[in-house]
Amino acid sequence: MIVSIRYGKELLEVEVPEEAAIIEGVAADPVTDPESTLLELIDNPLGSPSLKDILARHDKPAVCVAVSDKTRPVPYRAILPTLLGYLRRHGVPKENITILIATGMHRASTEDERREMFGDIVEEYKIVDHDARDESAMIPLPERTKSGTAVSVNRLFFESDINSSFYPSSPARLARAAARMAMGTRLGEQLT
Repeated sequence: MIVSIRYGKELLEVEVPEEAAIIEGVAADPVTDPESTLLELIDNPLGSPSLKDILARHDKPAVCVAVSDKTRPVPYRAILPTLLGYLRRHGVPKENITILIATGMHRASTEDERREMFGDIVEEYKIVDHDARDESAMIPLPERTKSGTAVSVNRLFFESDINSSFYPSSPARLARAAARMAMGTRLGEQLT
């Protein structure tokens, strides 16, 4: 049996055994007003004070926004201008905002990939690729996971006054949750 699966921007036809169970996700209705929806979520998050309330506790904070790399299809061109505009309207200077591309162990992004993912904001904001191999860019945490694994986090993310992450749901989300448990409250204020 031939099935079509999404592969990047294309459909890829793959032959699978006739007895294979094909499980398809259910498409959600598109959001009619993405900017308003995002602002509503920022002002009314689950399990966290609003971003506005967190920003009010700081004078010109250093903000690090972690985003996934090109391997995760997230509409950052739609999300980031709204988020960055919100931060600016609430007193965060542009030079205090860093966008951290959370590459994990993937290679660094290219300039073309950044432009494709983020659009014009590449000209306006500091964008940095995470590099897990650069020990100077990492901070080892004092605690280990329950299985004894050492955990390190990105220094820019760790040392920022406010850090936020925008990722799709994936196994990487579980890894981040494990890292947060190992960190306890050391990261300060977070929004996810």
